[in-house]
Amino acid sequence: MKSSESGKESAIKQAFAIAYSLMRLAESRPDSPMAKALGGRAFELIDLVSNVKSSEALEAVDAIHYQIRLGESVDLISTENVNIVDSQIAGFKSAIAEWVKTSEVKLNNITVSAKEKIVNKDPVSIKVATKPEPASDKTNEEYERSTKVAAQMRQTVILDKIRQSGNCRLKDILDLLPGTSERTLRYDLQSLVEQGLLERTGGGGPGTYYELKPAPVTFS
Repeated sequence: MKSSESGKESAIKQAFAIAYSLMRLAESRPDSPMAKALGGRAFELIDLVSNVKSSEALEAVDAIHYQIRLGESVDLISTENVNIVDSQIAGFKSAIAEWVKTSEVKLNNITVSAKEKIVNKDPVSIKVATKPEPASDKTNEEYERSTKVAAQMRQTVILDKIRQSGNCRLKDILDLLPGTSERTLRYDLQSLVEQGLLERTGGGGPGTYYELKPAPVTFS
């Protein structure tokens, strides 16, 4: 069990390392189409790992590999940075492989135990019912923590975009983070408004804009 948890924790850490690198690369070329693509991939990878979708996450890092190689070929990403991300991807794949392997070992042990219990009994008349184990508090805490970090990363990107452009509509944010649902981005914008970092202006609906909330004026 500890080995499985270790593999999972390692995969999550590697995923965050890859996502962070992609965000830094996107920030270095904010006006290029690749910036939007890499930013979207970063949040997609975090969402996949947070929701324990290992096969989809492996497909996502393969796509990231080809995207950064394309960026290298057109001189948008340096070879050094490409090698760094590729190294992180290799570490992520190793962690996923270990995670899946230990999970399969655990499943096989459960299967053997069930077979031992039904020896010398009619296999047709025996039905082995399995009851799923409830999620542990630790698993819930890890999920909540990873979800919170992902939200903080998205909100940082949103604030940086609005600082650069002066204001943004919801549509602009959806274009900026194509891998994130509209519902999630509405929540992020509302959270930033409630934190006093943004203010909502306009006539509502498509005409609504978000801009940085001015700092209060103080008189000495």
